[in-house]
Amino acid sequence: MQKSNLSSSQKNSKWILALFAITILVIGVAPYADAKSPTYIAKMVGSGDDKGKVAWKTENGGIKRIDVELENLVPNTTYTVIVKGIAVGTATTNGFGDADKQFLSSSMPTVTAGDSTSIKKGTSTVLSGTFVLKS
Repeated sequence: MQKSNLSSSQKNSKWILALFAITILVIGVAPYADAKSPTYIAKMVGSGDDKGKVAWKTENGGIKRIDVELENLVPNTTYTVIVKGIAVGTATTNGFGDADKQFLSSSMPTVTAGDSTSIKKGTSTVLSGTFVLKS
């Protein structure tokens, strides 16, 4: 084993400089780590008391997130969630006709204001809406 020729104070100075450099890097990157991506919301309407909401945003790392809330639909029924014409998954209502579902994937469609979304039972559209930028 090779013995270091550095004094104790020189070793401490190197550690202090290394910690200082790491601190500067963290402070410089931190504002970007918490940058908020826009959230788009579509209020869903149907033919009766049924309603819902679909929210879209991008999480850290480019993962797209879709949150679906459904109310007053047919109880214990599975519905297909459509975003920009693409089926992103299904949500099944509980005994009251309500459902909450979250979808996470990097391959889901990217949403902007004006894009459409719908909830389908088979081939029939039950709810539909248009995304707007959440203010």
